[in-house]
Amino acid sequence: MNKMKWTKNKPTEVGWYWLRETDRFCEAGVSIRVEYVRWYGRELCIMNWPIPENKEWAGPIPEPKEDQNGV
Repeated sequence: MNKMKWTKNKPTEVGWYWLRETDRFCEAGVSIRVEYVRWYGRELCIMNWPIPENKEWAGPIPEPKEDQNGV
């Protein structure tokens, strides 16, 4: 299994990504969450918003595989 690494490079393809950013309202000072990056118009966005600058990314997160029973 490949381990993901944090990078300041913006996502370049559609998918789910980890997003890490400083957050002065968070007790730890850092917010980590998963965001879906998609095409909106002619650029990759989170929902309808351009991908923000100065954030750290890891991904895209691969979709889990199903077992033989479809579970």
